[in-house]
Amino acid sequence: MFGEILWMLIIPAIALGAMMSIYRHKVTWKEATLQFLVPVLICLGTAGIFYFCSSSDTEYLNSYAQTAHYEEPWNERVSCSHPRYVTESYTDSNGKSQTRSVQDGYQHSYDVDDHGPRYYVKDNCGSHKGISKTLFKELSTRWDNRKFKDMHRSYHTRDGDMYFTTFDGNFDKMETFTWTKTYKNKVQNSDSVFTELEVEEDDVEFYGLHDYNTSYQYSYEPIYGWADAAASKKLTKFNAINGKRKQLHMNLLVFHDKTMEAALYQQAYWKGGNKNEFNVCIGLSGQTIKWCKVITWCEVDILKIETEQDIGDMEKFDAEVVVEYLGENVPKKWIRKEFEDFEYISVEIPFAGKITCFILITLSTIGMCIVTHKMDIN
Repeated sequence: MFGEILWMLIIPAIALGAMMSIYRHKVTWKEATLQFLVPVLICLGTAGIFYFCSSSDTEYLNSYAQTAHYEEPWNERVSCSHPRYVTESYTDSNGKSQTRSVQDGYQHSYDVDDHGPRYYVKDNCGSHKGISKTLFKELSTRWDNRKFKDMHRSYHTRDGDMYFTTFDGNFDKMETFTWTKTYKNKVQNSDSVFTELEVEEDDVEFYGLHDYNTSYQYSYEPIYGWADAAASKKLTKFNAINGKRKQLHMNLLVFHDKTMEAALYQQAYWKGGNKNEFNVCIGLSGQTIKWCKVITWCEVDILKIETEQDIGDMEKFDAEVVVEYLGENVPKKWIRKEFEDFEYISVEIPFAGKITCFILITLSTIGMCIVTHKMDIN
């Protein structure tokens, strides 16, 4: 990683040599160390940031709510945090009478901390997610099993208890969540994996390529290029069921009046997709299925082949039928790709990063020359 910028270290080295030559008897070893080390650390730190950004990617993860909770407002006594001060007189070292403020206990015997209402869910991954009051009420009605729990708090004047409701496992009543996570992905900026196609802006428009949906949590849509709320919600539920258990996230990408070449460009555009994805591309003419292409890092070839053949044989496109097929068949054979297999890939710092490092190390070197020359370090 740092091999691409090591030559830049010659800049502070030359500057240090010049300073030592001109101010031979004035530059101390501390000044010399600072003058060289500060620009080097700034340069390496900047390079590290660009490397991290170049080798990191974002994947979409899914879960479903198992319980929803409402905690009532409550309060409690805590130690007082408001000190009380008094003025006292004293004699200073010159024998003069002075006054000063000193702490004399606290203003109250205790403070009261107020805790407002809390609405949240616990999902099947063990995470707590905040929700609205409206959603809690809706889940209580949907799951129809709201219960009371005494929290047995050590309270002051208001004893807040809890109400909760539990998901009963009914697929139709499931509440799902989608969120993002950053992971190491050296493939996204590597030219050694996807070398056949280079996607230009004109290609994105011509083939109708899809960008990842940026909305998530409650509103992630896993179907691209086709409006079907029921099918989209169903696919989201399949993703939630298999998110933790199988580390699987399925997307359905629809292309209208395009050849299968569109799927190849989509694959290059997404750099093969994320490690947990099974992306199904379908080409339509009207509602007739013309082709099907799977984009995934999963190495179970039979899963990809069967999916392409079975969906291609459906002829007429029905989003809910396709989603049902994916939810029923893909998890059975899915095995997530381990991206540790790509550790051999060398990630280069982008050109903009190299320019930034050069500018920063040059400016910081000049700045340290000025600063260390004026410093008086004992």
